[in-house]
Amino acid sequence: MAANETGKTAVITGAGGGIGRALAHALAAQGVALVLADKDADALLRVHGELAHHPQTIAILPTDVAQAAQVEQLCARSFELLGRVDLLFNNAGVLATGACWELDAAVFERVLNVNLWSVIHSLRVFVPRMAAQGSGHIVNIASMAGLAVGPWLAPYTVSKQGVVALSEGLAMELQAAGSTPWRSSRHSTSPPSRQRPTGPYWPRLPRSLRAMRSRKNAS
Repeated sequence: MAANETGKTAVITGAGGGIGRALAHALAAQGVALVLADKDADALLRVHGELAHHPQTIAILPTDVAQAAQVEQLCARSFELLGRVDLLFNNAGVLATGACWELDAAVFERVLNVNLWSVIHSLRVFVPRMAAQGSGHIVNIASMAGLAVGPWLAPYTVSKQGVVALSEGLAMELQAAGSTPWRSSRHSTSPPSRQRPTGPYWPRLPRSLRAMRSRKNAS
């Protein structure tokens, strides 16, 4: 491993842009060694180039997190490259808009695979290895849609509320297992802007977000 000022390591999915890219820059500036994953290999290369001046290990692994086998490989390679994983950010996400009865089943399947099943795949392979090392922190990036419901975002809302439930359940299970040196959490954000869907419902998204905020504030 190259120089690592903090001794800390992190894996970030969806690191080719948006929140993932911002996390990569912030952690790299603190000297954290990184493995960055994204389905978009070109985006990963750009981010890697932006971080090239940092001395610590910063590796990129093109990964389709919707595929369990690729997430398993990401886990194995991350531990090979970093030695351990202190921080895991399950950040990859996609957005689809439309009336729920008009959307094809394939749209629901894609959003659920990337936003929810990717987290499930990740937890199944990373949790045992992080538990074995005795410490670590898993952050599952959710969304305001994980806490409140708005129109025209059914696939996204279902997926993110699943992430919130999964994260809270995992935290309880870790506590029950006595895994106090490490923990799981979820962080909520607004829906991602990196993938901007086209179609008649996209202009209505701000109204959907306002509806979510109103419901959240009323609860």
